[in-house]
Amino acid sequence: MNARSDDDANGTCGDCGRRETAHVIQCPIDEERRLDLCADCYDDRGPGIEICHIQDSEWDVDGTRAEPQINGLGERHMNNTAFPAPGWLGNPHEMEENTEVERWRVLKAFKEDLMQKVREDEFFPYHLGKVRGKRVACRCRSDTETWPGDGDPCHLDVVHAALLGLY
Repeated sequence: MNARSDDDANGTCGDCGRRETAHVIQCPIDEERRLDLCADCYDDRGPGIEICHIQDSEWDVDGTRAEPQINGLGERHMNNTAFPAPGWLGNPHEMEENTEVERWRVLKAFKEDLMQKVREDEFFPYHLGKVRGKRVACRCRSDTETWPGDGDPCHLDVVHAALLGLY
């Protein structure tokens, strides 16, 4: 199920429809797109990722863009870098201004690229699956922020939602 139904609004699991909602998978791009899951169905989907700031915490996977290996070339990111090189999970779309509309544009573009990579790259889904349960670092979220909550969503929230089957 990809969208919220009347059953979800009443607090029942969007997968099994029998148990009370314990976890919400929220789309960072569309606030209407969410999936309410009971604890059992959430556990059945496997872990997503824990997002942390690259400088504030210990992390397992670098989810940021990386410096170019050759001067003059752009930063390394998901669209030009293969696993396991730094940048393989980085967002290729930079924000041009700090507005909600711009953040939405960048996250939507990243989601489209991520899903295309999952469909078309033979090995990417395997490597993406290996980040499940890991602490993945970005530059836009501090350890004290949560999303949904008090922080803004970042491209790794899109990765988390994808790993949990929202898209």
